[in-house]
Amino acid sequence: MAMSSALPAPTVAEARRMDLIVQAGCICCWEFAELGTPCEVHHLTIGEHHGAPRRGHAFTLGICGWHHRGERPLPLALHLGRPPTAQMLTALVGPSYARTPNDFRREFGGDEVLLRLQSRRLAEVAASYLIHPGRYADPARPGGFAP
Repeated sequence: MAMSSALPAPTVAEARRMDLIVQAGCICCWEFAELGTPCEVHHLTIGEHHGAPRRGHAFTLGICGWHHRGERPLPLALHLGRPPTAQMLTALVGPSYARTPNDFRREFGGDEVLLRLQSRRLAEVAASYLIHPGRYADPARPGGFAP
């Protein structure tokens, strides 16, 4: 079930950003182990508090189920022949925010650090295999857009 949002529909540039995020995969898996793990688009909130108002569609990250909610990925379980332990996943791709938020912040930083990492990764993706050409929303750039 989709989470309701008080945000308006994304602009074309914001929608392109979210498309790129999905193409790029989980920013935490990429930063920790250079793995292109499938992800979901996560909207950052004001004050970095769960349930607080969202900052907008340009303030988004790609985070997998493990890093976001502490869910063990089924493809890895199928590959290993058994569900991976939390310790195994932490060693492979880093800590989960849902399970160990302090370790997660220590490893990956706060929202602003993650947003900068995401912007850098999106620039790499856009330069290498952009499926939807055009400008995309990027709060780290002057004017808020990247080519």
